[in-house]
Amino acid sequence: MSVVSQMFRESTFTPENVTRLENKLFFDGVKRRRQLEAFSVLLFLAAIIATMGVLGDSTATVIGAMIISPLMTPIMATAAALVMGQMRRAGRSFLTVVIGVLGVIALSFFLALCYNPSLAEWLTLGPMHRFSGASRRVSSIWLLRWPRVQPGPSA
Repeated sequence: MSVVSQMFRESTFTPENVTRLENKLFFDGVKRRRQLEAFSVLLFLAAIIATMGVLGDSTATVIGAMIISPLMTPIMATAAALVMGQMRRAGRSFLTVVIGVLGVIALSFFLALCYNPSLAEWLTLGPMHRFSGASRRVSSIWLLRWPRVQPGPSA
């Protein structure tokens, strides 16, 4: 029991640790550009891996992409800034999360378009022809089956 109790005694959070925490969580100061570049590259690669995992129906690949995704750092930075009462830092960290998520969604969408041309065909059809049978194929990326309405006389 002495090892466990020693572990708990030594893991206290002191005011000296605040600076280390801030350096690790927040994209501030002279290292801001380098940290944002690393964040962007990792997020870009994680998005590619996750998209290919979804398109290939591979759960393990999607989990691997989640592991290398760096989004948890700005999420924790948002929480830490809120706890410390630093609203400007909280806002910047939250904005980083929002921009990162929107960027991943956009990148995944365009990768899916390149991977599955029938999705692009479906998107370029006019609104009247989407469900009229004009499209021979509906993309397999959609989880819902869209109803196919046969063209015929209007009632």
